[in-house]
Amino acid sequence: MQSTTDIWFTAFLDSKGIKISKYDVVRRGKGIFYFDLPDQEWRELKLEFSKSSECRYKECVEKIKDLAF
Repeated sequence: MQSTTDIWFTAFLDSKGIKISKYDVVRRGKGIFYFDLPDQEWRELKLEFSKSSECRYKECVEKIKDLAF
């Protein structure tokens, strides 16, 4: 079982048809999302995400959010 708190990575996985197996709410607006994937596939998906346009978009949103803080 693999887990992440990264909502962007979670959405990326969902867009690829990989569904959340379970989740825990940490606090309002923050969760831990679990996926039933083997280690090798998880690592490959993380690398794919890091090279994706979705990741570049995430980085842009984070930079813009930082301007407000």
